[in-house]
Amino acid sequence: MNTKTIFIGISILLLLFTGCAGKQGQSTDTGTADQQPGASQQPAADAQVDKEEVVAEVTSGIDDIDSLDTDLDDSELDSLDGELAEIDW
Repeated sequence: MNTKTIFIGISILLLLFTGCAGKQGQSTDTGTADQQPGASQQPAADAQVDKEEVVAEVTSGIDDIDSLDTDLDDSELDSLDGELAEIDW
């Protein structure tokens, strides 16, 4: 009985500790008085550049897939099957 109580107590303490540990890393202070006006705009510009790079990579990936799809076109094989079926073996 005593070990069960200790185990439950330790489990509750661990849950409280891990739950509160995530909240300590978050800042509730916005810090608008200490920041310069242009400082908040720079990360947004970097994020926009990153988004544009990702879009460019996805677009090039789609173009690569389209070219592979064209290269692997199997419509000629359908006509070849028909021609082979007509041959007397």
